[in-house]
Amino acid sequence: MRFIFQISKGRLAWGLLLAITLAFESIALYFQHIMNLQPV
Repeated sequence: MRFIFQISKGRLAWGLLLAITLAFESIALYFQHIMNLQPV
């Protein structure tokens, strides 16, 4: 039972990490888009 709990905990950690990574990528792309819209 403890082993299953550890696996689910690991999956949650990976899911959180993936979500954070995707969020940062989205923010980076968004800021890049804004910077490209700004007149140089």
